Amino acid sequence: MLPREQITKAKRSLAAVSLAPAVAFEALGDETRFRIFLFLMDHSGVCVSDVAHALSITLPAASQQLKVMERSGIITRMRKGQMVCYEINTSSPIAMRITRLLRHYYSSL
Repeated sequence: MLPREQITKAKRSLAAVSLAPAVAFEALGDETRFRIFLFLMDHSGVCVSDVAHALSITLPAASQQLKVMERSGIITRMRKGQMVCYEINTSSPIAMRITRLLRHYYSSL
């Protein structure tokens, strides 16, 4: 059993931990969103319709999944005229680390 001092120190450490990775992993925990992330890794600035066609899902489903991912901070949205397009958030350290991990993992299969 851990001494009380170690438990107190652990509580303080855990309270100070950033939850950004947990939020990102939660967003990618859905199979469709995970596949969208993989698609965005190879195709930057794709529109909702492109995502829908590539994954054989409806436009509303693609839009909803992209919104969840955008709220998590791992992708960003941009407007191109009337179209809404998405790409991986290159200013997000967690998104970039996940991208590197997945590139390494899928290159070794």
